[in-house]
Amino acid sequence: MGRNWSRLHSSFLYIGSWFMEGLGGIRHDGVGFKHFIIEPWINSQSGLHHVSAHYDSIYGRIATHWTLKDGIMRLDVTVPPNTDATVRLQDVAADSI
Repeated sequence: MGRNWSRLHSSFLYIGSWFMEGLGGIRHDGVGFKHFIIEPWINSQSGLHHVSAHYDSIYGRIATHWTLKDGIMRLDVTVPPNTDATVRLQDVAADSI
């Protein structure tokens, strides 16, 4: 091998980020999760029926749990004190919330 191996790789690429940010929908929107975005990837064709995810921020635990049953989606979100969140739901009519 010698010295020809690559040192150009990211130690921050791992599947855990997809579970938390993609499926769970917890994404930071600024420094330290003072404000964050909840936008879970929910697709009735995927075969997933429920997902739980959490992130322990410096303000406390941020958590999401969603279920999809008989075409009805339920989303529970935990927002720590002294923080705020924006919830975005793709393909959901505002009058159905």
